[in-house]
Amino acid sequence: MRRMIGVALPQKKCDIIAVQPALANPLGDGKSYGSTNYTRATAPHAARWQGEGYLQMDFLKTITAGFVGTAFMSILMSFIHRSGWANADMVRALGSLVTRRSENALVPGLLVHFVSGIFFAFPYTFIISGLGLPSVTSSLGVGSLLGFAHGVAMSFILLAVMSEKHPLPQFQEAGIDVGVAHIAGHVFYGAGVGIIAGALGLDYGFRF
Repeated sequence: MRRMIGVALPQKKCDIIAVQPALANPLGDGKSYGSTNYTRATAPHAARWQGEGYLQMDFLKTITAGFVGTAFMSILMSFIHRSGWANADMVRALGSLVTRRSENALVPGLLVHFVSGIFFAFPYTFIISGLGLPSVTSSLGVGSLLGFAHGVAMSFILLAVMSEKHPLPQFQEAGIDVGVAHIAGHVFYGAGVGIIAGALGLDYGFRF
């Protein structure tokens, strides 16, 4: 009787150990782990432990956020310019830096504007991700604040350095109204980036 118990108990224990990792494995990758404690320890981080695929998804989300944020900014700047409040034709101002003419500056300006918007979306989303914000509203708020700081810096550079060196006379005079328009545009940009980052659940897997 003692021999039967001695054989049956190890067999039963082995069955439990063999089945439990498969049930506890949150990754669904077909790999088995040494113990149940190990798989439970990795479970909270299972969503982030996906390798290159997950990182590529976050990059695509950042590109989307940058594109949407740039579109927000472009719409506002176009509205300000068409309303006559300020010379805020930012797209043609950028494009004419390349073409040296206003007539054919639209397409190069859009290209430079959107590429720059996607580039700057990466530091925005790194900060938003690192703060671990709980909602779209909070991401929108932080994005808007980042946009305000970004806009102040860019307005200073525009007024102090770039405007007088622009090849076209119409963009060489930049007053306070142009600076305010650029600040507002960058706030809209940051808001757009924040909305998309929050809505898509963008998370680079680190916290400050």
